[in-house]
Amino acid sequence: TFEGREMLVLEVTARNVGDPATKPAMWIDGNIHGNEVQAGDTVAYTLLLENKGSDAANGIGVVDNIPANATPANVGQGGVYDGAASTLTWNIPSLAAGASIGLDYQLRVPVGVANGTSWSNTVGAQAQNAAPVSASRTLTVASAPILGLRKTGGNSVNAGDTLTYNIEY
Repeated sequence: TFEGREMLVLEVTARNVGDPATKPAMWIDGNIHGNEVQAGDTVAYTLLLENKGSDAANGIGVVDNIPANATPANVGQGGVYDGAASTLTWNIPSLAAGASIGLDYQLRVPVGVANGTSWSNTVGAQAQNAAPVSASRTLTVASAPILGLRKTGGNSVNAGDTLTYNIEY
């Protein structure tokens, strides 16, 4: 963990592309807080794409497969939502050796998602000159009714009188 956040990092070195001494090696990290989310909440995601190699990574496509019933918001850095495919995509022309880029977005968990439902997404990145990388994250949706009940009525009554109560929910 880092700063209270779970960190998912997968490092892959491109073994079959170019000179091993100068090839890019990308990491992708899907960052969110905690392991559980409430139905109706909005979850903030940051995808961190890093080039840990010694050469630029070129023509990078990042695809995040989000849950089918998710509603994305505030998709940054030129990301595009495809509702039919339930994906967010980014096209990054180049990422210099040692550089990184954060790709941010939010997902709203719909009200009505059943308690205990696994809320999963998987992100992958592929460059023209580097091996693909991916990361995935699963959250558990917690949903339960929150009931409220209030009873009001008189504080005193005489014998034989009618006492009226109001019940609000």
